[in-house]
Amino acid sequence: MREYNRETGQPVAEDENVTEIKVLGPGCAQCHSLTEKIKKSLAEMNLAIGVEEVKDLKEISQHGVFGTPALIINGKLKITGRVPSDKQLKSWLEELRPSAQRKT
Repeated sequence: MREYNRETGQPVAEDENVTEIKVLGPGCAQCHSLTEKIKKSLAEMNLAIGVEEVKDLKEISQHGVFGTPALIINGKLKITGRVPSDKQLKSWLEELRPSAQRKT
């Protein structure tokens, strides 16, 4: 419902417990590669989290990002200008898992 509201321009209530993953970029090959890598990693890790692709250059610049692709997780810029390694990406995604379910 949250994504539907966002897509239709309706107000979206910000929930502290909602995880947000954004890939910022104009839709280039690297942007697509990052999005697919995230989706694959989420599936492998059994994390049911959506990935939003932000292609609007004005919105991208509002995040202070000038190199793409860029990855934002819960409002924090994780990487810009390149696709992270699988190991680094999974490390960031593991932080999203509730602490009781984290692998030690």
